[in-house]
Amino acid sequence: MSSSADRLSRAREALDQVLAQPAAGRATAQAVLTERGDDEAAAIAWRAVGLSWKENGDLARAARGLQRAIAVAEAAG
Repeated sequence: MSSSADRLSRAREALDQVLAQPAAGRATAQAVLTERGDDEAAAIAWRAVGLSWKENGDLARAARGLQRAIAVAEAAG
């Protein structure tokens, strides 16, 4: 099991990756989301998922991912 710091680092990596490689960034983000842990990492990962769908032109999925990111971030405080 990875540490919270590692999970957060991978979530940030996914966010950085989505503009150049949306599918790869989304895959990294989804891997982060399969693990339990830090809500900050989950919020960042959901943001990456949403932005990856935006880059692929799927605005409905993008909106759902970004709304989920906001909800997770708000719940985390």
